[in-house]
Amino acid sequence: MEAFLVLVFWFLVGHWVYSQDQSSQHPNDSDTSDRVPSEIEQPGLDPSGKPPISTNSSLIAGIFGKSPHRLAIERGVELIRKSVDSYPKHRDCFSCHHQSVPLFALRMVAGNPQAREADGKRALFNANDRERAQQIIEFSRKSFERELPKLRAGEELDGRGLTLGYGLWTHDVGDADWGELEQAMISNALATQQSDGRWRIHSIRPPAASSDWMATALVVSGLNRNLRSQLHSIKNLEQFRPMVWALHRARLWMIRHPEPTTTEDICGAIWLQYELQHSDSINGILGLSLGLGGPPGFGGGPSGYGGGTSGNAAGGTSQASSSLTWRAFLEAELSGEDAALALEEYQSFQKDFPLHDHDRNRFRKGLLERQNADGGWGQELGRESDAYSTGMSLILLQEANMYDKLGDFNEAWYQRGIKHLVDTQQRDGSWHVSSRSIPVQEYFDNGDPHDTDQFISIQATAWAVAALANAYYHQRSPLTSPIRRSAPEHIGIGE
Repeated sequence: MEAFLVLVFWFLVGHWVYSQDQSSQHPNDSDTSDRVPSEIEQPGLDPSGKPPISTNSSLIAGIFGKSPHRLAIERGVELIRKSVDSYPKHRDCFSCHHQSVPLFALRMVAGNPQAREADGKRALFNANDRERAQQIIEFSRKSFERELPKLRAGEELDGRGLTLGYGLWTHDVGDADWGELEQAMISNALATQQSDGRWRIHSIRPPAASSDWMATALVVSGLNRNLRSQLHSIKNLEQFRPMVWALHRARLWMIRHPEPTTTEDICGAIWLQYELQHSDSINGILGLSLGLGGPPGFGGGPSGYGGGTSGNAAGGTSQASSSLTWRAFLEAELSGEDAALALEEYQSFQKDFPLHDHDRNRFRKGLLERQNADGGWGQELGRESDAYSTGMSLILLQEANMYDKLGDFNEAWYQRGIKHLVDTQQRDGSWHVSSRSIPVQEYFDNGDPHDTDQFISIQATAWAVAALANAYYHQRSPLTSPIRRSAPEHIGIGE
C-alpha cells in the first residue's frame, strides 16, 4: 500500500511539472501573432484543447514531467545511438540505413541554438552525440575512399546512383570536408548521369532502394551543395559548366518522366523539384558569372526568356547574353522540333510547380492525398501506414513549404502525422517496418530490434525521430543545412 501511494505521489508531481513545463514554453497563449501554435508540442489536440493520450508514453511522460512527443524522441534516439555504435563492429561498408539517415536524425535532434532558444526547449543532443556524428562521417569517408578507382574511372558504384546520392548527402548533412574524395564523387555523378538526365538505381528493393526519383534527387542535392560551397571563391569559371548542364538535364527528365507512383517516388519527386528550383538561384548567380544564362523565367536567363544581360565575375564587366543560353542548350541537345517542345514543357512546368505557391504543386497535393485515416503514410496507395513513409513524407512536405512563415506545423494533417508517430512507437524505442525486398546481401544481426526487418526498421526509426525532432524545434527547412566550411572555425553538428 505504501509503495502504491509513493507511485501515485510521483505521478501527481510529474503531472504538475509537465503542466508547468508546457505553460512556461508558451507563457502568453493569447498572443498568436508570431509563433507556431502549441498544438505541435501536443499533436492532435481535440476541440477542448486537452492533450491526447499517447497509447505508449502518457503514463511515463506524466511521471517524468515530459511530453509524449519529447519522450518519443528520447527513446528513439537512444536506439539509434546503440545501432550506429554497433554497425562498425560487423561491417566496414557504407549504408544508408546506418549512416545517412541516422546522421540526419542526429542533426535534427541537435536542432540549432536559435530553434532551441526560440521555443524554450532543453537540448536532446548529449555530449557524446557530436563525436558519434563525426565517427559516422569518418566511417563513410573511409568506405568511399576504397571506391576511388571506380569513382575516378566514372564507373557506377554498387547501388549505382542511390549509393552515390546517399554518400553525397551524408557528406552534406555532416558539413564534412572530404577534399579530393568529394570532387571525385562529384565527377563520378557527372559521368554516371544517364542520357535521359536521371541517376538510376541497381535493383528494386522497396521501400528504401526502389526509386530513380529518390536517387536523382539525392545526387542533384549533392551537386547543388557543391556549387553553393564554391560560389565565394570562383576562380575557374569553366569548371561549373558541366554541373549546370547536368542540372538542366535532370530537369528535362523530371518534366518528361511519367508521374511518380509510390510514396518513395513522390517524396523523391518533391525533393528533386525543390532542389532544381533551389538551383535556379545558384544558376542565376552562375549565369551572371559564366555567361551561361539560365532556364527561362529565372534570373540569369537570356533576354526575352525571363532574364537579362549576364556579366563576367572575374572581370566585373557586363556583356550580352552568350549563345550558351537555355534555348541554345536545348537546341544543342535535341532536334529543332524537340527543342521547341522542351521549351513549351518547361514553361508548363513553371506553371505547375510555382516556387512560392505550394498549393498548386501537384506532387505535394498527391502526397497529401495519400495520407491514411490514422495520420500516417504507407509505402503505396492503400497500404497500411509505416514510420518510414510517414517520417519521410513529413520531412519532405515541410521542406517544400519552407517559404511559409509558420511552415506546416499548425496544419491538422501535419499534427495527425506527428501524433501517429508518437502513438505507434514500440516500447524499445523503435518503429517496426516489414521488409519487402529480396535479400541481396548476407544477413547479419546488428543487435537491433525486429530480426530480419531490422535494417529497414532502423532506417524508419531514424526518419521518424528526424520528423519528430523537426516538429519539436519548429525548423522550417529541415533538409537545407548551412555550409560552414568556409567559416573561420568549422562548426559541426550540435553547435
